[in-house]
Amino acid sequence: MTQTRRDFLRSSALLSAAFAMPWQAAMAQTGTRAPVFKWVPHADLSVVDPMYSTALITQLYSLLTFDTLFGLDENYEAQPQMAESHSVENDGLQHTITLRDGLKFHNGDAVTAADCVASIERWFVRGGTATSLAAAVDSVTVVDDKTFVFALNTPFPLLPALLARPQNGCTIMPASEAASADRIDRPTGSGPYKMVWDEWVQGAKVVFARFEDYVPREGGEAVFTAGAKIAMVDRIEWLVIPDAATAVAALQAGEVDGIEGVSLDFAPILQMMPGFTLYRNAMPQMGVLRFNQLHAPFNDIRVRQAVQMAVSQQDFMYALAGAENADYLDVHTGAFVPGTPMASDRGMAALDGPRDLEAAKALLREAGAYGATITLIDSVSIASLHSMALIGADLLRRLDFDVKVETLDWGASLQKREVRVAPSEGGWNVFFTIISGTNNLDPIGQLAIRGRGEAGWFGWPTSERIEELYAQWMAAATQDERIEIAAQMQEQMFVDVPYIPLGCIYGVTAVTDKWTGVQTNMPTFYTLRG
Repeated sequence: MTQTRRDFLRSSALLSAAFAMPWQAAMAQTGTRAPVFKWVPHADLSVVDPMYSTALITQLYSLLTFDTLFGLDENYEAQPQMAESHSVENDGLQHTITLRDGLKFHNGDAVTAADCVASIERWFVRGGTATSLAAAVDSVTVVDDKTFVFALNTPFPLLPALLARPQNGCTIMPASEAASADRIDRPTGSGPYKMVWDEWVQGAKVVFARFEDYVPREGGEAVFTAGAKIAMVDRIEWLVIPDAATAVAALQAGEVDGIEGVSLDFAPILQMMPGFTLYRNAMPQMGVLRFNQLHAPFNDIRVRQAVQMAVSQQDFMYALAGAENADYLDVHTGAFVPGTPMASDRGMAALDGPRDLEAAKALLREAGAYGATITLIDSVSIASLHSMALIGADLLRRLDFDVKVETLDWGASLQKREVRVAPSEGGWNVFFTIISGTNNLDPIGQLAIRGRGEAGWFGWPTSERIEELYAQWMAAATQDERIEIAAQMQEQMFVDVPYIPLGCIYGVTAVTDKWTGVQTNMPTFYTLRG
């Protein structure tokens, strides 16, 4: 009889002492005080300057340790957070923000308007989502310690929405740090938790301690990144366990309290066992095949289109999660999260229907790229990215590319993807990543679709038409207008091919029954109760 993957994973060997004992031994050496929440994150943390990385793990760290002027509520609408008030005057050309009382940085200094202005100016330079707002701003000036003013050259009604975004967000730091254009190794935040730098072991552990001087916003409870962020846990530990079986064994043994991304192979096992609660994430993760468009062969639109002709989202998603988990997958994914207002079928014919490898090869020959050598990055420490890289390498080889695979852990991959030199000199051609559904509900946070060239997200595609449509979307007066423009952006995406969407996976979070208040859109921790 053929043994299925799930049958194999159900076997006791995979969840037995072979995995649990070494992990228990390691945990025994970490003396921590209660109350503590021990968490297995989806990836290791390597970049701690939030304006220098779009990685989801950096966003999750920043949501704990930094605060933002606005937050997003359960409807993903902007609400004042550090801001006490926000007023718009002069026909939309002046936005005045006044800060709440009691805001402090982790070093004990008060948060002032000058800190906010310096952080905003740094964000304008570094934040990929900030460019459209920066172009609309003539100046940001301090009025007093708690008040500052945006002077605009054109109305920008989405200003609070951009300030609320967690991805490459406008995280507020001291003006002395914000003055630096360089990446900061130990930035100072003002969020409900502070990083315990001396206990940070890259590849193993990240520790956060409750910031006793944090003053939550008054009224109600925290929802997503808005509201009263009340830290009810003294200490949060992120314990990096790349192997899925080892993570599940640690959860079963009581050595960790939760796992951010339970492998769907293990979810049925935990579901049948008492003591655990499984949460289906409200927002998916979206697979991405990203091209480096600074160098041949993918600086030729025909080469990118040829690869797109051969891509099957189903192949990638089934490799990632298995056909038996189809209910957690979407294989009809465009630029935006399926089922949300900006999602559409416009241009989806480029990915739907039978794949045509022979036509793709013909287009490669026409472009003079048939048999070209390419460097593909395989982020082996994250199972989902590794799976996509394996399928991608196989697909590209079937298109007769000469594929050189470079295997790196996630931290090294993040550094590698920023390298802009030619692949022959240590650069890269193809990279796989996963982007958060929360950041891709609309064009504001959808960095992969943008066409900003070397000023944009890694891969650095250029598209004047995409940028024109983006500007139109930002200036649109109604939701109906935005929906139509977003559909046009997606249609143009399938022509320019800045990246190829590989489908969506709705993950599962597992937490022991001791804990409540788990957020399903993004793990923020300040709603946890234990």
